[in-house]
Amino acid sequence: LTPLAKDLRAIIELKGPITMHEYMSQCSNHVYHGYYQSQHDKIGTDTGDFTTAPEISQLFGEMVGMWAISQWHAMGRPAKISLLELGPGKGTLMKDILTVARKFPLFQQAIEGVHMIELSDNMRKVQAETLDCTIHVKKEEKDVMSDISNKSGDNAYSRTVKMPTSFSSSTSRDEYEDQVEPVSYLTGTTNDGLNIHWYHILAQVPESDGVSSIII
Repeated sequence: LTPLAKDLRAIIELKGPITMHEYMSQCSNHVYHGYYQSQHDKIGTDTGDFTTAPEISQLFGEMVGMWAISQWHAMGRPAKISLLELGPGKGTLMKDILTVARKFPLFQQAIEGVHMIELSDNMRKVQAETLDCTIHVKKEEKDVMSDISNKSGDNAYSRTVKMPTSFSSSTSRDEYEDQVEPVSYLTGTTNDGLNIHWYHILAQVPESDGVSSIII
């Protein structure tokens, strides 16, 4: 058996049957053996296992950028907005969106920050490089998971109770609002001064009065 298969077998022996959701979460985002935790290239036409629309042409990201601007107008052009992306891949989509934003100064000025929901430490590094982002705050993953454990009463690293890999990037705020502190794992700044924040799950993104959100 592979190391991941051995881990899954141990979990099932201790916990009993697991759901398909739990199985796929472990395969994708297991802390040590998950597909997205590995070092090899996963996205791209050259050395990746698959490719996505943003990697094929910047036109896709530019169209999403224009959509975001249209949504901002539909919202009444709020003075402060945040952009949230779930599963940002290599960061290419957000890079193209921000490129479009620079063409519309009022929209760009309204962007208070960008929030990236990403479980993989390796992918976070790739995204930071793509966005040309200088990292200036980094909270250790064990500390973030400790925050979750302290709130929920579970050992977040326990293979028999609840692992961080059991969270999906779309975990709702209502589901974990009493367990999870609004804290980012990684924070950095782009060359033009825009703050980028990374989180494990959506519930960690703080809600701020007067700040509207556009989820991508």
